[in-house]
Amino acid sequence: MFDNEVTYRVSKYNVAEQTPSGDLLLMNMRTEDCIKLTGGFVSWYLERVQKNSFQMDLGTMRNRLVDGGFIISEQFDEAKWVELKHRETLYGSDVLAVTLMPTNDCNFRCAYCYQTPTPVYMDEAVEKRVIRFFERKVPHSKKVRVSWFGGEPLLNREQTCRMASAINEICKKNHVPLISTINTNGYNLDVDTFKYLVSCRLLEYEVCLDGPPDIHNKMRPHKDNPDSFSTILNNLINIQRYVKTKTFEVTLRCNVASETPNYLDEYLSILAKYFAHDSRFRVYFQGVRDWGGNRINQKDIPENENSINELWYDKAVQYGLKSAEAFSLTPFVGYCEANRKNGYIINCDGTLHKCTIAMYSKYANLDAIGHIDEYGREVIDEGKIAQWMIAEKPLRDKCRKCKMFPICVGNSCPFKTNIEKKYKCNNLEEVAKAKLRCMDYLNLFSEKDVI
Repeated sequence: MFDNEVTYRVSKYNVAEQTPSGDLLLMNMRTEDCIKLTGGFVSWYLERVQKNSFQMDLGTMRNRLVDGGFIISEQFDEAKWVELKHRETLYGSDVLAVTLMPTNDCNFRCAYCYQTPTPVYMDEAVEKRVIRFFERKVPHSKKVRVSWFGGEPLLNREQTCRMASAINEICKKNHVPLISTINTNGYNLDVDTFKYLVSCRLLEYEVCLDGPPDIHNKMRPHKDNPDSFSTILNNLINIQRYVKTKTFEVTLRCNVASETPNYLDEYLSILAKYFAHDSRFRVYFQGVRDWGGNRINQKDIPENENSINELWYDKAVQYGLKSAEAFSLTPFVGYCEANRKNGYIINCDGTLHKCTIAMYSKYANLDAIGHIDEYGREVIDEGKIAQWMIAEKPLRDKCRKCKMFPICVGNSCPFKTNIEKKYKCNNLEEVAKAKLRCMDYLNLFSEKDVI
């Protein structure tokens, strides 16, 4: 029996990965839904990929495909739906997104870092202004996202803990959900500090270990200690052993330089020894890129970053490490403060910015969009905000047709596209495929997801 009133087509935002056994793994990038097609359903789907429209049998299979967005009504314009949700994200005020930089100082001298460490720390007067800012903004928000950054935020450990506690209390008082994250080199992340931050609902941590000791210590040297790897690893081991709550997640990030792949098996072996089968820890690979500054050596940039995604997430999951299966690839994932009108970077001097990379570039003046006054009010240069938020060039048709369009909407980095007037496609298709493969390896497709 056919549904004669509706014609369908295959979504253009489906990512497909075929298994060695011939099954087809699918992820729809608009809905982030994942399914596994088996047997004759694989050929059924592939035949319909070639058709502009078709009718479908009624039944469980049709409902599952339609509900997941893999098959859509011919009249549904999914690109316009994405653009609508994108505008809600950019211009909406429901979410308050703030990156806090308590210091521009750092105790590391990483080989690819774009920042110049300066011994400048947030003083008490600025701290009070920042807290007043949250007291003003939180009651009008439905969700608050706070990211701690630097420099190295835990060089100002006492203040970071104090402010994290105050922001948490403000959100609790107003019954507003708080999502709090920190990018830290992990050198000062001892167990007591970690426990306190977790108690303040700072639950997401990103710590870089750039390969085994020799490679990491070369790429991420401490300014005084030649072996930063051991200190960081010991901190993480102590957290794994002595912190029992399951509410946090630590992302172990490896910035992969051109020579790093030669040592990744050794690296994964070390991580697996301590963190395998602990779902609170996951691995993430990112190719070294030229983010600016004077330290980067072009020879350190890998020629093919996709090769990392094609191989190392699969290896990580085979080592028992939480891998690409845990990635969130929802629409607009990773959008930073530069993408949002209601997004701010608060520097240690109380000035407001849009992009930490732009802060250290020739566009630093354009990046400085305002400041917080003594009453906690944001004083904004709307002319500068407009340059960050509005693209000069219209959205390209080839972007709308790209499978990754729901992730970036053709403009994932306003600094690149709106300020530098450059276009760079950060295609995440290989990451999506890695997620599908890891899910299949771990048998994470439920009965309803296998057709």
